[in-house]
Amino acid sequence: ATGTDPAGFDLKAAFTPGAGGTIDPLAQPLTLQVGTCRVTVPAGSFHAHPKRTFTYEGTISGVSLEVRIMATGAGVYRIHVEASGMDLTGLTNPVTVSLGIGKNAGTMPVTAHFQRQRAPGERDGIKAAQIE
Repeated sequence: ATGTDPAGFDLKAAFTPGAGGTIDPLAQPLTLQVGTCRVTVPAGSFHAHPKRTFTYEGTISGVSLEVRIMATGAGVYRIHVEASGMDLTGLTNPVTVSLGIGKNAGTMPVTAHFQRQRAPGERDGIKAAQIE
């Protein structure tokens, strides 16, 4: 739709790898699935920053992504993902969100806060979601 940002989501979450598990965003792929929308950031795509922070910014299969992973200590990480260009049509709460980094993966149902984005003169908006 002309005049609007493509549908997408803003995801903020904390995660802990399983017992004995470690993550290395510099060397492992990251796969994120929100409902039926799935995107994989290839291994080697993240950049390292001070304080054990990793970032990726780019477009994969038409999906524009900004991903930030921060180590918060004791094996706990925070992730923030901003994505646009995904079709979220048909998603309802709870939304199933899956995150995988290397061999570590987890799935959780979450409540999304949906918003409609509308172009001037458009009757139906494009679904976007905020997920925390």
